[in-house]
Formats: sequence, structure tokens, C-alpha cells
Amino acid sequence: MPVAKEISSEARRKLRKIRRLRGVSDFCEKAQINERTFQKLVDEGFSYQEIVDRVEDVLENGVKKAPAGTVELVVSTIYGTTPEVLRGPSRNKKNLVEARQIAMLLMKKLGKMKPAQIAPCFGYSDHTGVVNAIKALERRLDVETELKSRVSNIKQKVLAAC
Repeated sequence: MPVAKEISSEARRKLRKIRRLRGVSDFCEKAQINERTFQKLVDEGFSYQEIVDRVEDVLENGVKKAPAGTVELVVSTIYGTTPEVLRGPSRNKKNLVEARQIAMLLMKKLGKMKPAQIAPCFGYSDHTGVVNAIKALERRLDVETELKSRVSNIKQKVLAAC
């Protein structure tokens, strides 16, 4: 099995431990976490407890899919604007650009939308503008801890609103 060779021994050990603790043979399937995803979580520095919490949440509540309208409403409210302005053509205000990028990222991650589906919501003719906006935000998230915290907070509010 070639996938197993790509997984570190630490990730395999944690995965076995979680499977044992939960007593669920199809743990990864139910939690929507496969071995590669689990490895990514370990590599990104998620603690054992954070992974367990995510899995418990999924097992108890299922996976939430956030509608685009909910994402737009929550993000626009937090940034003190309206969904119409958020979707509008203005590109000159920094906080508005940031709000749009966050909305696009959350539509992709929480709404399970593809960039081509997100593009028309923000007036783009194709998916490339959405892809570039999400990449720009992800680069900033790697550097700016305050922004990362803000996005995490918005994400929690979107999930709570679903």
C-alpha cells in the first residue's frame, strides 16, 4: 500500500491510539479524516487533543456545510458592511478586500464550493481571481497571527450560524 509509506511513524502511532480510544473501526471514514489528512494535521502542528476534538465534533454533529449566503452575511456584519457591498466591484478599501478574501476562503472550505462556483458571487468572470485572492490570504495567514485569529473567529461564527 503506497499511501502507508508516506505516513510518518508518529502519525501512524497517533492514529492507532485514536482508533483504540474511540473504539470505532472506521474512525477515519466517519470523521472524514484519511491517513493523508491526519498526517497533514500532525505536520501543521495540531495537537492530539485538537484532532480528537475535531473528530468528536464530527461524530456528534456531522460535517456542517456553510451556505454562501451565511458566509457573506457573517463576514459582512463583522466588517461593518453589507453582503451587497462585499460582492460589489470596489477594490480600493483594504478592509473590504480582506473581507472578500476571507469570504472566498470560507466559501471554499466551509461551503465546499469550487473557485468557479465562488467567482460569480464576487463579479469575477472566471475562477482565477478567486484562486489568486485565496492564495494571497493564505500567504498572509502564514505570517500574521492576528489575521489567523480573526479568520478562525469568523469561521466559528459562520459554523454557529449554520
